[in-house]
Amino acid sequence: MYREYWRLKGVHKLNLIYKETNGKLGPFLKLYRLMKEKGMSIEQIVNAVEIAIHKLPHIENLYEQVTDQIDKMQRTRQELVNDISGLERKLSVLDKTAFSIEQDYNRKEQ
Repeated sequence: MYREYWRLKGVHKLNLIYKETNGKLGPFLKLYRLMKEKGMSIEQIVNAVEIAIHKLPHIENLYEQVTDQIDKMQRTRQELVNDISGLERKLSVLDKTAFSIEQDYNRKEQ
């Protein structure tokens, strides 16, 4: 009935959108509600969508680059943590060795 009403009223684009989406107009309605909640005009929404269409691939690419860099930095951080642990163990061994040598020296001196 709605589609016939749209056809009679000459709202062909709405009828076409309804057909193309198989009657799933929910996303359009959600966008409309968001627009109203935020006090945005239709022109502002159109501009935002156009910007998103042109900028989104670039932003997604940047996001991938950043996540790759984060992964690399986390691996580097873990390697450094492991290196620090190894150096701390070596330092502990050196401290014990130095203490032992100092004790040997003191005994020999006495």
